[in-house]
Amino acid sequence: MALTVGVVALVTLPTSAALRLSPSLQFLQLLSALDIAWATGATLVGVRWLAGSKAGAAAGAGVGVVCMWSIWKYLTVVGFAPDGGWLVDGSALLRYVLPYDMAAAVLAVLALAAGARHVSHPAGAVADS
Repeated sequence: MALTVGVVALVTLPTSAALRLSPSLQFLQLLSALDIAWATGATLVGVRWLAGSKAGAAAGAGVGVVCMWSIWKYLTVVGFAPDGGWLVDGSALLRYVLPYDMAAAVLAVLALAAGARHVSHPAGAVADS
């Protein structure tokens, strides 16, 4: 999972530069990509450990879609600076981005913890006394 997040960062940086995005928009793109990558990856792995590959893929895709939607909604409402950069609007971030990011983070951590517990203590295993 760490490798996936790292690759996302390595691909995002040159892509943003090649598209000649303003530095602030490059930063937003990098932050968003890393946030989505770790939350999606962690959810996918945790749910996969709990319920199998199909459930993990569906859960990871769901988290990714919701995270991308929140950034899209923010940029649709707030818009861009005259130079094409990222406009920062604290109240819009609190409304459109942070609740979804926090929910994705909590879901990812819970999925990983539950999945790790399930893998280390499979159903039917006898606990040591």
